[in-house]
Amino acid sequence: MESGTLKGVLADLNAFCAPPRLCSPEARDSINQLNSLYAKEDAIQPDHSLEEFLLGNKLISTAIKAVPAVWARLAGAAGEVGVSTASVATSEGAANAATYQLLKNQLAAENLANIAAQDARLAKVVAGEAGIGSGTAIEADKLGRIWVGDGAKLVDNQASCLGCLKSADGLRIYRPPTEKSAPAIWNPTGVQADFVQLGADGKTIISNGHLVVLP
Repeated sequence: MESGTLKGVLADLNAFCAPPRLCSPEARDSINQLNSLYAKEDAIQPDHSLEEFLLGNKLISTAIKAVPAVWARLAGAAGEVGVSTASVATSEGAANAATYQLLKNQLAAENLANIAAQDARLAKVVAGEAGIGSGTAIEADKLGRIWVGDGAKLVDNQASCLGCLKSADGLRIYRPPTEKSAPAIWNPTGVQADFVQLGADGKTIISNGHLVVLP
């Protein structure tokens, strides 16, 4: 489990659904139901903390089953990757982490799909293409804001990546228009903006889309 408390889990899930990366109504409803369940701590299990009830070795499956919308989505996600929903629901320890990860991965995929739907150039970034087209500096910044979404922060290494922003979940980086010495065939104006997609570890570069910035 990547988060020690349900509060942390919900924070992660809400970050995945932060505008402009709008999740489907079903995903949002699932998160809302988990929030509602979290608010009912006293009624759920007076002998244990809510975190123990939801994130304990086997109790999380009970909690998930108590939220039909979540369980239906997890069952669908499990089916897509060939995982038995029974094993996801009833196994202890590792299965609990897998259950949470299935939902997290599904929301992440929906977010990328929503980002891609907003502009053809961003669709190329999501697809892993290196050359994504061209645009003005204003367009680049608009696309960059969509790419990293609400809650984005400046990256730590501002000395080497001035003005670069990282998404709240740490998986996407936007580098504003920067002069580069790349060959003219790829960078005819000498200025590019970068849209970086990172792996689940937040370090491995999955793709880096380059937007040629027009004068």
